[in-house]
Amino acid sequence: MSTILNLVQEIYWVGTDDNRLKLTLLANYALSKIGGAGESVGDYRIQNIDDTTNKTAVAMLEIWPQVRKEVLCRAWWTSATKYADLGAEVDVERANWKYAFNLPSDYLGKVMQLWQDYHSSTKHKYISTVDKEVVQGRLFTNTLTNSDGDSAYIKYIFDLDVVSKFDPLLTEAISNKWAAEMATRLRADGGQRRAELLEEYERLVLDVADGIDASQTGDDDYKGAYSALDVRDTF
Repeated sequence: MSTILNLVQEIYWVGTDDNRLKLTLLANYALSKIGGAGESVGDYRIQNIDDTTNKTAVAMLEIWPQVRKEVLCRAWWTSATKYADLGAEVDVERANWKYAFNLPSDYLGKVMQLWQDYHSSTKHKYISTVDKEVVQGRLFTNTLTNSDGDSAYIKYIFDLDVVSKFDPLLTEAISNKWAAEMATRLRADGGQRRAELLEEYERLVLDVADGIDASQTGDDDYKGAYSALDVRDTF
């Protein structure tokens, strides 16, 4: 990531929060994508993502949570993936499901229930997907999949907001999406540029991410399962 963000130089910074500095660098990297051929990176540069006197900074910060969460929900990003044993059951109406569990507080919008011992067990060498339903931050299932046989074990995407933790592919995806959503605000031909950036976002970033997802998990059912429209009601 440092290689990517170092492309944007001479950033003036008066704050003390390292994450805000990195977010400013990421914002400038996204802005550099809007220019296209014949335009300088500096044409859209900001000095501080929290500068309320800068209309570009204000607009970028306003849409940042939506952009970040939408991109995170699109694939199994290595840096935004966690495993969890969900612990004790919760006493709620569960329809025809046998068990109900609260999802982790940092759960975002993509979850797979699997067998905890698949990492080492020959029987569960590959991830075995389990029928389940996710409703309002709870997982409903008929199968207990942790090692102790008394809870659900899951893999999930969490709400990662520490920029320094983004892996390079996630950084590239977020910057493309952020740039696309800012293009119409900054360019007269913004609609066309937005379409170009979104095409690049889908073709060059998410297709690759989904391909890695499928090869790592062996589970084609989850390949490309979430689209930009699918995740809008998740958070």
